[in-house]
Amino acid sequence: GFLRQRLGLSVFLANDVNVAAIGEKWLGAGKELDDFALLTLGTGLGSGLIVGGSPFWGGTGFAAELGHLVVQPDGAPCVCGDKGCLEAYCSAGGLRARAMSFKASGESSIMWDMIDDDEGLTPQLIDLAASRGDAVAIGLLSDAARYLGIAIAALADLVGIRTVLLGGRMVNMRFDISSAAQDEANRRSICARAGRISVSRCELGDKAGSIGAARYAMACLNG
Repeated sequence: GFLRQRLGLSVFLANDVNVAAIGEKWLGAGKELDDFALLTLGTGLGSGLIVGGSPFWGGTGFAAELGHLVVQPDGAPCVCGDKGCLEAYCSAGGLRARAMSFKASGESSIMWDMIDDDEGLTPQLIDLAASRGDAVAIGLLSDAARYLGIAIAALADLVGIRTVLLGGRMVNMRFDISSAAQDEANRRSICARAGRISVSRCELGDKAGSIGAARYAMACLNG
């Protein structure tokens, strides 16, 4: 490829969350797990799967794009052009867009006085407002957890995965999205009847991607 020719080095390309899942499998929370999903709740919502101890990318390389699983038909618009995707409810960008729609419709919230502009509507600010009892903020985070749980239940029932690791800026909030999503997933999933679904934080944090990329490159070089 172009980069390989220009650099004179081996070059391998992979999705960032897929390699983050490899990192967690190698040195993180997935070390003892053969099957798990990693979801990153950041600007968007990314996901990666480990099945049978190996990354699962599917025939197209786009398997497990859970952020674009429709959880609310004809729901909130998503950046992908569809409506009702999980990412439209459970990501920094999705939370901001929904908060802005509430603001535009005249909903009362302390959040509007806490920001200089709409870019200030971060998950952390929404979380702070929710901790102060703001109904709009609480609703936004409750919806995020509910739809995340619905998506996790669907993933569990489809693939049989009962362990989900969460990373990204939304997992360190006062609002415990991991526990709320876990409860929702276990309430809905048929798979959970054979054993509870576990939703917890990943261990490697922001380093998971770089660690997993290194491991992926090592595997490619070693055949």
